[in-house]
Amino acid sequence: RTISLPLIRLAMNPQKSAIKLFDVTQTDSPPVRVVAVGDCNTITANPHQGTVADGLSQALRKLGVNVQLVNLSGGMRTTREGLAHLKDYPEPADIAVVNFGLVDSWSTSIPRLYVHYYPDTVVRKRIRKLVKFVKRRLRSGIGRRLVPFGRVVSVPEYVANVSAIVQLLKARNSEVQVFLWGTVPVTDRPFRNPDIIEYNAALQQVATDQGVHYVDSATVVAGLNPEDRFIDGTHLSPAAVALIGEYVTRACYGDADRSVGAQMRRAV
Repeated sequence: RTISLPLIRLAMNPQKSAIKLFDVTQTDSPPVRVVAVGDCNTITANPHQGTVADGLSQALRKLGVNVQLVNLSGGMRTTREGLAHLKDYPEPADIAVVNFGLVDSWSTSIPRLYVHYYPDTVVRKRIRKLVKFVKRRLRSGIGRRLVPFGRVVSVPEYVANVSAIVQLLKARNSEVQVFLWGTVPVTDRPFRNPDIIEYNAALQQVATDQGVHYVDSATVVAGLNPEDRFIDGTHLSPAAVALIGEYVTRACYGDADRSVGAQMRRAV
């Protein structure tokens, strides 16, 4: 069945408890291991931008949770890089936040011509620069008639990659709480939003199929003015990621002991 939480959906076995807790007032309580996998809205070097990884960590720490954050994200990444990076990080997670779609849904010329951002090398950077130069010159009407044009990552591949990410997280810890959070529709290039919404719908379907949480991020941040959701129309603001982090935290601890802490129990 599907259990509805405010703005958060979880498809799961009704016989299995959503969250298992233990008391962190015990001195030997281990930290909660949080793994974040995503693109430029999950990690950034811009001090003015917010990331959901940081928003979640801050919300958990306010509750008194001892957090150990590992951020496996990168700018311009798709689900391809996310899956590859997660495969290279063998440690289990207690909570995982996953978001992709901003780059996956981008329309480009010759989508099969793609240079991965992970693992990155000097050679790949040089090749990527050349590929981007060529693709920019194929964006014209004539160019679009001469070469294939489509999404960087197709919806079927996107679904397969996200599903593989979830399955890998579960294989390392069967009790991991996985949150797939949707991309907030952008304001700087609104023509992109139909594609972003389509990929969000695919992400939500993966959550249902895999029995994990889906966070409707657009609804979560709807109380903010559009200009306050982003720092530039695409990258989320600190205020926006704080709201998303708080909702994930409530999903984990909202119905649990609110004393300084209740913490998630690690799978043995």
